[in-house]
Amino acid sequence: MGNFASSTVNQMAFCPPPATYRKEDVNMWLDNDKGNRLPAFHIRKGHPLTILVSHANAEDLGIVLGFWSYMSDALQVDVFAYEYSGYGHSTGTPSEDNMYSDARAALQLLVDGFKLKPERDIVLYGKSIGTCPTSYLAGRHRFRGVMLVSGLASGSRVLFPTTKLYPLDILYFNNIGRLAASKSPHQIIHGTHDEVIPLSNGHDLHAAASKYHPLPVSQARARAPAARQRNHAHAACSPRRFAPPCCACVARLD
Repeated sequence: MGNFASSTVNQMAFCPPPATYRKEDVNMWLDNDKGNRLPAFHIRKGHPLTILVSHANAEDLGIVLGFWSYMSDALQVDVFAYEYSGYGHSTGTPSEDNMYSDARAALQLLVDGFKLKPERDIVLYGKSIGTCPTSYLAGRHRFRGVMLVSGLASGSRVLFPTTKLYPLDILYFNNIGRLAASKSPHQIIHGTHDEVIPLSNGHDLHAAASKYHPLPVSQARARAPAARQRNHAHAACSPRRFAPPCCACVARLD
């Protein structure tokens, strides 16, 4: 029953799009501890901070590369964005466990391969489902900073926002529990009219992290009335509109 439930949750949670980039354009590959091979893009410009990017559910590296190329210049940071198992040109299948393995592999490469120190050099960034590997890493290590965009507090709080029970939180995607163990400064950004992950999830994450001096919550508003109902993960925001809160976060880390 447990395996069936887990398989069902993974099928509902992960919606990988067809690959939007060519395998030959990948500038880095890594292997996770489950034997899956993952592409990654590393934007290296010699900046002191590196943002480790965990992208959203219906995205792959090809979709986010242009955005982070812009943000690298806007924030004056290097960027390392990795793919999830079963997404893009990765091997394996999408699952919660595989996603955490993917995040461990990305961090290990930055630490062992590029000699970065998480507490000094690395800022975690996760969007939507990407807040799950981000919170997972944040609960295990101390980082220079953590940015969570349109994050879910737990799988149960996405489905039942008013039902806040720890026994349900721990079943799947327990971001709230992992973030409570984090000692890094946080910036939490959430759409006020998010129809996929209710805004209450952002407030729950902020409350869980407040013990360790998180940065202020930023509530994003879409500009057009139609977009106000669909502003999950800042779908309505251009990089130029999204850069200011991220710049403010990075500035607070100095």
